[in-house]
Amino acid sequence: MASFSMASWVDQKQRLNYLRIYAYTAPDELVPERPLILRISVNKGADILTIAKRGRDYQGLNRSWYFELSLLPEEILDFLPWVVSLVIASDKGSAVVVSDPPHPFDFRTANALSFHHAWTHQASSRLAQQLIPMKGYAPHLTTL
Repeated sequence: MASFSMASWVDQKQRLNYLRIYAYTAPDELVPERPLILRISVNKGADILTIAKRGRDYQGLNRSWYFELSLLPEEILDFLPWVVSLVIASDKGSAVVVSDPPHPFDFRTANALSFHHAWTHQASSRLAQQLIPMKGYAPHLTTL
C-alpha cells in the first residue's frame, strides 16, 4: 500500500482541492540503487474519494487545474513556498506569472499555469543516471 501525505482545502469558488506528496521512485530490494524521487501533485491522483466523502462544504472537486512536480528530497522544502504561490495564482484564475522556481526545471516557461508536469533538473538527471544501463530509455519529461 502506498504511503503519502495529503492536504486539502476549499478554494474561492468553493471547489475542493488537494495536494499529495509521495515517493515517485525509491530504492527497494530488487533495485537498491534506484534514486528516491518525490512527487508533489495538486488535484491529481487516486484516493481523492476518501477526502471527498469527509465533508460536504464545497461544490465539487477542482478538475479545472492540476500540477505535478518531481523533485529530490533535499529540494522539497525550497519548493513548498513556490507551490503555494502557484496554487494561489491558479485560485485567482488569472495568468499570473509565478516567480522563478528555487531550483531549475528542465524547461522554461513564462507562465507557470501553462504547464502541468515538471521535473527539477537534478531529479531528472539522477533518474537518467540510474537508467543509463537500460539503453534507449529516458524518463518522460514534458518540454515546452
